Amino acid sequence: PCDGCHHCQHTRERDRPTHPFSVARSSPSAYFRCVRRIALTLLLVGCGARTPLGTSVSTQPETCQPKPPRCDHWVLGADHLIEPSRPTEGLSIYSAAVATDCGVLISWERAPWETTRLAPDGSRTDEPNHTTFSHQVGEKMWLAAHGSTIAAMQQGSGPQGSPCVFVPLDVHGANAGAVVQTSDVTGSCRDLAATDAGFSFLSATGRGELFNVDATGALLAQTALNVPSTRSVWDRAMLDDGSFILNSFSEDFLTDVYTTWLRHFDSKGAPLADEVVVDSKVAPVHVAQSGSGLLVVWQWSALEVVPTNRHGVETGQRVDIAMTGPPYGVSVVSLPNGDVMALSVELGGHDFNVTVHQLAPSGLPRGTSLTLPIHPEQSTLTPVVSPNGDLLIAYLENATHDLRVQSLTCVP
Repeated sequence: PCDGCHHCQHTRERDRPTHPFSVARSSPSAYFRCVRRIALTLLLVGCGARTPLGTSVSTQPETCQPKPPRCDHWVLGADHLIEPSRPTEGLSIYSAAVATDCGVLISWERAPWETTRLAPDGSRTDEPNHTTFSHQVGEKMWLAAHGSTIAAMQQGSGPQGSPCVFVPLDVHGANAGAVVQTSDVTGSCRDLAATDAGFSFLSATGRGELFNVDATGALLAQTALNVPSTRSVWDRAMLDDGSFILNSFSEDFLTDVYTTWLRHFDSKGAPLADEVVVDSKVAPVHVAQSGSGLLVVWQWSALEVVPTNRHGVETGQRVDIAMTGPPYGVSVVSLPNGDVMALSVELGGHDFNVTVHQLAPSGLPRGTSLTLPIHPEQSTLTPVVSPNGDLLIAYLENATHDLRVQSLTCVP
């Protein structure tokens, strides 16, 4: 039985490879050249917390899809133009996308930051662009949502500059409250996520801190995560109960080898388990929740996948998936059926190509991979599970710099 989120009971039958994509491709041949330029944004979109979040900042009476349907199969959908690049202004930064009950919000920066709502299939609606932050302070913005409780956060410019800023949004992407400065005065905020009481985010400076805020951005708690000062905090992967996996790493400058650590924390920042070392030799690794725990994914001589339990302890054999060219990053996203979709960016000639792999909780691919007919800029790929079950992949097109969304249509 399945409750509509990530608690499906998986059997050996479910872990057998099937054919999730209707466009069949032959398995890519192994070809690798060591390139460590990984700058992709990881965005985990799941079902979020199940307990009420309190009063929503949105008052629009809309009837929306509360949970995406379970999908085991996708077909290649349309590639939608969301925002063209203007010759006099450009589209310098694409920042974030997040699913809500009523569609998908997407944000980008053209001084100022703007946000709009897309239809569930990823197409542009007739809704206007809304100014989220009138001034560019940092170079990154995050969106987070639980149903219609939505917020945006912009990275600050550092200790000598300004702190991070936060604003609640409505379901259309318009500001639903005042823009406020967060308590992270270092400006190093990242990874905004919804919680039972509002939202939380990380500060990557020092030994790492977790900030919990209410729906308006007011500070509720500030907790030290005690990451050793010799490491860098990369990101965190949110789990369906509000806990998270903290991902940190360090480099041995003599051997040029990276070590990565994963640690499971509850929503308040209390550790739930000891740290786990990932034997990847490279950084970063990417983590997504699966139906039986986690999948840890990275690129080396192949796309490497390791199944673990919820604390990051390995539970099965490592799976190597051949790549078509030198690696330039990977993004992962949890699917409502308990699988994980991995999007591998690889260099092919003068373009970046994107190959999509659907992974069972065991880490094994389901069926053949799918190479998308898109060529993104390297660091602009964000997969989002839409309320209707479609997988939407937001990106900046490499040649035109247009903001676009490629859809994979859900077949329940």
